[in-house]
Amino acid sequence: MPADLLPDPIENGEVLLIAPDGAEPFEARVRWSGNGTLGFRLLRAFHHHELDRLIRTCRGEFDAPDAREYGT
Repeated sequence: MPADLLPDPIENGEVLLIAPDGAEPFEARVRWSGNGTLGFRLLRAFHHHELDRLIRTCRGEFDAPDAREYGT
């Protein structure tokens, strides 16, 4: 998520809904924030298949082949 879309300020302990493009949203508690980045802890652990799906989605494995930009 772009830093300009994050609530300002983000407090440690705050619960956020994280919704990556193409993936199921999940909740996480903020552990630290600063310099436009943040660290968080999941409120619920991913099952193996959920983590695998999230990784594959972020890699673009489910995108249409013509939508991928190779070499970037």
